[in-house]
Amino acid sequence: MRVGVAIPTWGPFSDVQVLSDVLARVEELGFESAWFSDHVAIPTYATDRFAPPLFEPLALAGWALSAFPRLRVGTDVLVAPYRHPVLLAAMAGSLDRLSGGRLTLGLGVGYLRGEFDALQVPPDQRGAITDEVLDALRVLWEGDGPRHFSGTRVRFDDVLPTAVPSHGVPLWIGGNGDAARARAATRGDGWHPLYPDPATYARGRADIEAARARAGRTTPFTYSYSASLCRVLSTRRTEWRSDAGSGAPLRPEYRYAPEFPFGDDGRPLLCGTAEEVRGDVEAYRRAGVDHIVLRIWASTSHQDLDGVTEQLGRWAEVFEL
Repeated sequence: MRVGVAIPTWGPFSDVQVLSDVLARVEELGFESAWFSDHVAIPTYATDRFAPPLFEPLALAGWALSAFPRLRVGTDVLVAPYRHPVLLAAMAGSLDRLSGGRLTLGLGVGYLRGEFDALQVPPDQRGAITDEVLDALRVLWEGDGPRHFSGTRVRFDDVLPTAVPSHGVPLWIGGNGDAARARAATRGDGWHPLYPDPATYARGRADIEAARARAGRTTPFTYSYSASLCRVLSTRRTEWRSDAGSGAPLRPEYRYAPEFPFGDDGRPLLCGTAEEVRGDVEAYRRAGVDHIVLRIWASTSHQDLDGVTEQLGRWAEVFEL
């Protein structure tokens, strides 16, 4: 199983030196990749979760790919409707060529309505727009000669792309629902859902494999997993405190995320002693996960930076990196 680490782009991590130190530790310990989320304009009501300043993920990816030459970089996940595909194709294609093929684009439909409003993108059309963005990227990156695309929201005609990837940029589709799985099967190079439990993941993988077979798709495909909060503890705990929020009622748009997965003993999966989390990892491996992104720090977590560094070391030992 390949292992990456989700790195926030706000809070303490908006300090360049802090971010650099954490990424250096990720690289030093032998993790395969670092993953950045996507926000470009924060509505004031969301500042309790992530407040500016933040780094734009593709700009941050370019810096990280240059500064840390052993790391792969991914987006967890880029909101497809936020960027016109002609621009996104040029940016991601350039990063592929400059980095020697170390970029993965996780792509999703997004959820933050105030951010959609700021960009003048209708949130109720985000699924359809995402499909067009994915189709347009394929048109721009595959084939020869002038490119043409005519969709409902995305159109271009008789253009030549400026930066076709020389190594290939995998497009991994985020999302847990039926539409996300169908999108992954028919348009993606991978599936990157947000923390389903192992049984749910196995069913999702089976659905995607069946859909790919029906479509005759035989291209390489990665089954990834974007984890919930991950903790390796030195002693067994019988009571668990959630680091995921204050307990205040969630705005409807935040309910896109599923509940954290729990084991039969009431323990959050991927939180426990080294032996326990190794068992969780093995359960996900049996469910068909071949790539995992650990989330050891979250926007409303009580984990401090020293704790993050310590957790990186503990997880490196769990995976025997």
